[in-house]
Amino acid sequence: MTRGTIPFLKAHGAGNDFLVLDEQESPVPTDLSKFAPQLCCRRTGIGGDGILVIRRGHRLPAMECWNADGSRAEACGNGLRVLSLILSGGREGETWIETDAGEVRVQQLQSDGEFVAEACLGLPHVDEPLSLSAADSTLQTIPVNIGNPHLVVPLDPEGKPDPVRRFGPALEYAVPARANVGFVRIDAPDQLLLRVWERGCGETLACGTGAAAAFAALHRRGVIADAITVKMPGGILRVRTDEQGGIHVQGPAKISFRGQLSLSEQHRMLNISP
Repeated sequence: MTRGTIPFLKAHGAGNDFLVLDEQESPVPTDLSKFAPQLCCRRTGIGGDGILVIRRGHRLPAMECWNADGSRAEACGNGLRVLSLILSGGREGETWIETDAGEVRVQQLQSDGEFVAEACLGLPHVDEPLSLSAADSTLQTIPVNIGNPHLVVPLDPEGKPDPVRRFGPALEYAVPARANVGFVRIDAPDQLLLRVWERGCGETLACGTGAAAAFAALHRRGVIADAITVKMPGGILRVRTDEQGGIHVQGPAKISFRGQLSLSEQHRMLNISP
């Protein structure tokens, strides 16, 4: 690291993109709430759905998630695969990562020469259906917590007018602590079509915990299989349940590029002395 800079990685899981900062490379501030909106802005910053920080002062490597609006996220399914790629160096095996929602096991795999990983997100909590108002409409939603809060809406994500843009912003704020909002369609017992309005950053190309939440809500109803594919704008994730009811999400992760953040204008806000 040169003086006055912080190394970073730009990476994504099925198009859900992040800036990754690693304490092993350079000190990282404890509060990124003001930093995240600047860096994640796609017009004036680097651009991204959020920032992932690898914290090293724990028994396990810890993943800290910051949304593009500067808020914290308890969990991130795609982010887990990105961190497992970085921590494992792309080698097959198993990595344990600490998150705000608990410890998560991620298994690194290979598929046709591409890096693929599967994260075990644990047992979901599925609540009773909830009727909520948004954009002069009443929608049936299914609250699910899979380490972070979701509302699953059985509504065609390809409908007109666009339901994600129409209902997503209002439904995000319709419950305490805000929620990720997934609009899902069953195309076959083992195939879902999903778009997600994510808390703190709007619609993303993919959402790992959103795929898990949609699976949990519909599997509880008995209308889908035990192992399925979830198609999203950024690609396909594979979701399954195990014998204990835990949910596993499998998909790709890639590093797009590496760079250096200059602290010349931001060091005072970051509380880092260049």
